[in-house]
Amino acid sequence: MEIERTGDGRFKKGMSHFLKPAQEIQQMSDAMHDKKYKFLARKSSDNKYGLFECLLHNRTFEQIISIHVNGQTPKNCPECYHKRLSDKQKITNREWIGNRKKHPRYRSDETIRQASIDKFLGRYKYLGRAEDYRYGKFECPHKKILTQVLYQHTKGVHPIGCTKCINEVRVFPRRSDDEIRELGLKQFEGKIYFLGRLKSEDRRHYGNVLCREHGISFQQSITNYIKGVRGCVLCRKESSKFQHAVFKYLKTQFDEDDIKTEKKFEGCKNVYQLRFDFYIKSKNLLIECDGIQHFTSQDYWGGEEGYKVRVFNDQIKNAFTKKNKIHFVRISFYEQHSIEEIMEKIFVQLHTGQRVYRIHDNKLPE
Repeated sequence: MEIERTGDGRFKKGMSHFLKPAQEIQQMSDAMHDKKYKFLARKSSDNKYGLFECLLHNRTFEQIISIHVNGQTPKNCPECYHKRLSDKQKITNREWIGNRKKHPRYRSDETIRQASIDKFLGRYKYLGRAEDYRYGKFECPHKKILTQVLYQHTKGVHPIGCTKCINEVRVFPRRSDDEIRELGLKQFEGKIYFLGRLKSEDRRHYGNVLCREHGISFQQSITNYIKGVRGCVLCRKESSKFQHAVFKYLKTQFDEDDIKTEKKFEGCKNVYQLRFDFYIKSKNLLIECDGIQHFTSQDYWGGEEGYKVRVFNDQIKNAFTKKNKIHFVRISFYEQHSIEEIMEKIFVQLHTGQRVYRIHDNKLPE
């Protein structure tokens, strides 16, 4: 008779599980316990318990059947249970002894002295162990005796106790302006230039930075500049809602792995490499989202000078895509409500094998 179950596979209330036959229980016991035990019968007062015989020690015991067939050693056979505990203890002891030999407290003084030299380049002189063998005594360059846990010292942690040492080793080294410029050059390829640190003592971790693309200067954390974080508000503004709308549509048509943002090419540059908004690798298609700053002079975007730079960069991109036979689409800000319609026409051209080259020459429609 088939037992009814609920939607999640459980037995309905009031229904009981099928009882495993004795032969199946014996087979599972043999597999889990290497034929050490013999299943005799179920306990009459409680079906979940079974009566087993230990063939090694001639002992009869009770154990929950489900626990037995899962491989748990029976506690009611003391010899088997204690042997299992003894085996586990031996394994634990072997692991502990093996790890103990690696711990600094069990190393020789010469080994600790060499480890200190390797970690601190000879800054601290090892004098020997303290009364508590876990600790060691060290002499710093200022002739102070410092006590430290040996394990921490061999891991490269400086000992505490000498104020002069703390000031020397805990303060982050001050980078020169030239070092900061060199690190920033790797991140921004010359586009964002570091002018120098701020002279104010409470703002010494900030510097003056110039964005060469938009011609504006701003203050930025030196750490963020070195990491490559864009501090120019105009650079950040270029990632607009318009671009997000195009990206959202492209994700419905292509896998995200196929869509590359901020795509650069080695031969397309104006001092630094120029970035294209989107590149569809499978279609060899570049897409640019052009805001109003690509068509008219805007004070927020660097005025007339910024507009001239953008027009010149757009011309470089147009010529590069045409020369290298890369499909190229420019979508202007006044077309942002027709993104889907424009892209459908582009896909038709690609499907029929036509060359896609859609630009506007930085001119508004009449």
